[in-house]
Amino acid sequence: MRFRFETLTQRQLGLLFDVSSHVIGNWLEQVGLRDEQTKKPTREAHQDGFCEQVMNGTGYFWSWRSQLTVDKLIGAGHALVLELPESIVVPPELNGPFRLSTEKSNCVLNNDGSMAAMATTKQNADVLLKLLNCGHRIGLDRVLIPSAAS
Repeated sequence: MRFRFETLTQRQLGLLFDVSSHVIGNWLEQVGLRDEQTKKPTREAHQDGFCEQVMNGTGYFWSWRSQLTVDKLIGAGHALVLELPESIVVPPELNGPFRLSTEKSNCVLNNDGSMAAMATTKQNADVLLKLLNCGHRIGLDRVLIPSAAS
């Protein structure tokens, strides 16, 4: 998954998980990245590069490193929305041959390891994998996806 921004606000993170910024704040506390009392990033969050202070027109706020923070929240058992907002996430381009993820059985990966698609069941992922690889073998990806032709 590629993000449009290096860091995200709690509101933007919430859009990825379909929860409010307040819920994201609670989750960040649960994974040890945000102090429950001060609501500021913890020492771990600073040391491990999870956050940075950003200035907007009215003052400073904390912004969270996109990939690190999303991976940490997923690792804590929180699921991303199925339709990721394109205002935050760059849609992946299909590039085969394709394979199933070893970590998420419903996830079909591109040749470069990025996520190509996610299915609702393992069985659907298997069918999708076969269809995508069939299309790739006969060159259909070069016809359907302009960037794949170059």
